[in-house]
This record gives sequence, structure tokens and C-alpha cells, in this order.
Amino acid sequence: MIENFILPIVRSPLKLLFVSWSFVVFTYLISPIQFNQGWSLKTLIFIWGFFAVFMVSYLLGKDFVITLAAVSGKNLIFIKKCKFNINNNFITKKLINYRLDKFTFIISLIGLIGSFMLAVDLLFGRGIDFSQGLSAARDSMHQQVSEQGGIPTGHPWSIAARVFSGFLPVAALISLLRMDQLRASTLRLVFISLILQFASDSLSGGRNTIFMTLLLLVMAIFLRISQKREPLINRLMVFKKFKKWSSLIFIAFIGYIFFIFIERESIRGRNLIQSYENIQNAWLLTFSFDVNSFVQNEGIIAHTILAVVYLLVYIVHSLNEINLLCSQIPEPGPFYGIHSLFLPALLANKLGWISSDSIVGVTESLKRSGVYFTALGSIYLDFGYTFSFIIFFVFGFIMGFIWKLFKLGYGLYIEMLCAYFLLTIVLSPFYLSINTGNGFQILSALIISGTIISLMKMDRLKVNNSVMR
Repeated sequence: MIENFILPIVRSPLKLLFVSWSFVVFTYLISPIQFNQGWSLKTLIFIWGFFAVFMVSYLLGKDFVITLAAVSGKNLIFIKKCKFNINNNFITKKLINYRLDKFTFIISLIGLIGSFMLAVDLLFGRGIDFSQGLSAARDSMHQQVSEQGGIPTGHPWSIAARVFSGFLPVAALISLLRMDQLRASTLRLVFISLILQFASDSLSGGRNTIFMTLLLLVMAIFLRISQKREPLINRLMVFKKFKKWSSLIFIAFIGYIFFIFIERESIRGRNLIQSYENIQNAWLLTFSFDVNSFVQNEGIIAHTILAVVYLLVYIVHSLNEINLLCSQIPEPGPFYGIHSLFLPALLANKLGWISSDSIVGVTESLKRSGVYFTALGSIYLDFGYTFSFIIFFVFGFIMGFIWKLFKLGYGLYIEMLCAYFLLTIVLSPFYLSINTGNGFQILSALIISGTIISLMKMDRLKVNNSVMR
């Protein structure tokens, strides 16, 4: 049964953290891959130190909520804000929250407008030729950045497009968390808009933007299942009718990943043997199998095998990169947030608050580029070896604090923050969510939307004024 597999995982962020890291380590162990450099003691202490600090601070964050209640002299049962009154057969009887429904409708339109603006910018605003394929267009974008001194110089149109586009994943997040309170027409708009945004995002030839949005919605499903506002069977049945569509989207995304990789190799003029050699040289690894046995022909099966191998390397290479990073002499950085908050740093550069040399210095200080360092590695780049543990402690404390509030039912804003923090945890063995894909745009739109929802008390369901369906 699905609940027997999911429930043990979603009961605690700590379990999600261990599952995500265990998945990457297990993938590496069963993969025919061997990294050229062994693990240093410094790297092992850094990673295990993160787990120890995070677990302790997470528990302290949860206890802090209880301490606040004790200091204030209030019992938790009175602090708990039970804002919902949904009966067990809510699947057939909907309680519509019109204010939240209208707000979700509006921000989904804002996100759709942003996606349209982004498509216009990519297709017509930058003079990029898409006739050679998405990968060639992406190479042109990177070439433009290189010609500009290594600093993206987004125009107001493209900046606004990216800012607006971050609201659509937030609208989808709200739709999943409050599906039983939104009208069917709003849910359809969000779903269709999200598909259109994926199409717009694919124009850049990237994958992380789509992947992070999908994973954020998975975190929303995990949160919904772990709630106790209604029986578990009802919580699972809510998503049963979306199983077909979600499966199609997942299959399409995997196909898109394979297509992009094969297209990139073709555009760069590499045959199969050259592609395997490039993977080994770029990621400093060797294969434990005979490469020649998989390059006898250039057929679709051979290219699919190559794409699978690339995907495996893509999943596990961050483990090697953080090891190389901790071993790098002289140590890179610290960059004091410029690496992790690259988009805000670019804005600060435009406003004259940060020099261009500081921005360029981030990339020039790294011996390796185009790789992921795990979330720990990104924090290490910004704050150094020792101070990173303070960041780990703060993050764990906030996660524990927010998770406890979520369990006490403190409203939609807390649930939205929980979803993003869980996203960061799940992605931590790969990269830091806030500086990859649309991670910063989503977080910014989430904070703005959540603040408005909280101040306007949109998440309070007025049963007497609701329409039963």
C-alpha cells in the first residue's frame, strides 16, 4: 500500500534528509562509476558534522515552540489554531474559500504572464537562433554572458518575467495544499498554466527549473498526506484522480532530459566513444565497464544507454565535487552569500552596491565550473569551513521550529514554508535550492504570497459563508 511506503518518510524532515542522502550514496554504490580522488577526512567530518548539527538544532527548534508556550503560560491546545472544519466526506462536499480561491487565481495569472514574457524574451528579445535546437540556443545564451564579462545583464523585461514566473509554482503549491477549498475552474487554470510554464522553461534548454517545480509539488503532497485533518484514505484519494496526469508529466520530463542530452552531444559533434571520454574527463571519474562494448553502433539503444549513464553521473557527481572543494588549495572564498544568493547579488551589482569584480571573482575562484557541490558545498563557498556549521545550526533550528508549527496547524503560510524547506532538504545532496533553477524566484513569491495570505487571513475558512458542492 502507498501509505505504508510514504508515511514513514513524511513523518519527519530528518527522515527525508536521510532518505535523500541515502538515495544518492546508494546510487553511487551500485553505479559502475569510480571517482579518481578518494574521500578526505576533512570532507567526511564536514558532512557528518552537518548531520549532527542539523539533528541537534532541529530538535531544539521543535522544543523552542513548546518553551514559548510554557513561558507565555498558555497550553498548546489553546495555541493551536484549528482554522478548518472539514468533514470526512469532503471529497463529495467542497467548502470553497472564495478569498483564497480568488488570490490563487490572480497569482496564477501573474505567473502565466511571467512565463509568456519569458518566452517572448527568449524567442525575440535576445536575438537567439532556435533553428539549430534548444541546446544550440542555450550555448548561444552562455556565449552572450561570456561576451558580457561573465555577468548576466538582464533587461527589465527579462527580470520582470522571472519575478512574475515564480508565482505560478506558488499557486500550484496552494492548489495542492488547499485543493478541497478551491473551485474546479481555478484548479484547471493552475494546471494548464503550469504546463505552459514548463513549455516556456524548456526554451532555455535547462532542466532544473522544471524539476524543482515538480519536486516542490511532491513536497506539498507529502505535507498533505502527513496532516490529520481528515482520514488518511481521504487524503490519498484526493490525489488518485491526478495519478494519470502526473505520470504523463513525469514520463515527458524524463524524455525531455534524455532528448536534451542526446541533442547536446550531437551538436558538439561527439560520437559515442567521445561522449564517454568527455564524461570521464569532465567529472574526474572512470567506468568499471568496457566502454567499447556499448559503442559498437550509433543506434537509439546505444544513445539511450549513454543517457542513462550520464543521468547516474549527474545524480552522484556532487558527492565528488564537495570532496574536491574541501581539498582545494587555496580554499575558495569565502564569498559571504554571493554564491548562494547570486540573483540578489546581480541586482545589487546593478544598483552599484556590489562591484562587478566581486561577482566575477566568485566564478574565477573556482577551479571547476558547471558542476554542483551539494547544498553543503555552496554554504562552504560562502562562509568557509567553520562558520558553515553555524549556518547548519540556524537552518536546522528553523526547520524544527516551522515543522512543529505545521504539526500544530498554524495555517497555510507555515505549510508553504515547510514545503520549501523540505524541498531544500531533499535537494541538499545535489545542490542548494535557492541558487539553482527558479529556487530564488519561488522563495520570493512564496514569502510575498504567504505574507499577504497571513495578513489578510485568507486561510481562515468561513463555513457559514461557504458553498457546499
